[in-house]
Amino acid sequence: MIKHITRKLVFYSVALLVVEWAIPGFIIKGPLLGLLIAAGVFTIAFNLVEPIIRLILLPINLITMGLFSILIHAAVFWAALQFLTRYFTIQQWQFSGWSWGPLGITIAPMEIGVVATMIVAAMLVSFCVAVFEKIV
Repeated sequence: MIKHITRKLVFYSVALLVVEWAIPGFIIKGPLLGLLIAAGVFTIAFNLVEPIIRLILLPINLITMGLFSILIHAAVFWAALQFLTRYFTIQQWQFSGWSWGPLGITIAPMEIGVVATMIVAAMLVSFCVAVFEKIV
């Protein structure tokens, strides 16, 4: 049990660092201790609170064929961040655009808002932790 919790703390710590590196609007403030406290809050939120919320909202999740789970995950992420306001800042940022010439794929430059940043950060944290669990 302690080994499982310690692994989750490490996974969430690394995932938060990956999110800070990947998303310019997600900023970690403060020392390493703040990151470990945040990882602890996320470990509790995503492993204890989120399954209870998913169970309560299961009918809605079934009707939407699982799409509502994205909003549940983002809401739990937002709620966890409310306890950590002195360690994190989420702000809007400018995406400079991207294109791949050979196939003619282009994504236009755009302004990414706070809500979109939070949803993308929540999904990236979840993805990173899932990958770490598969690897280790």
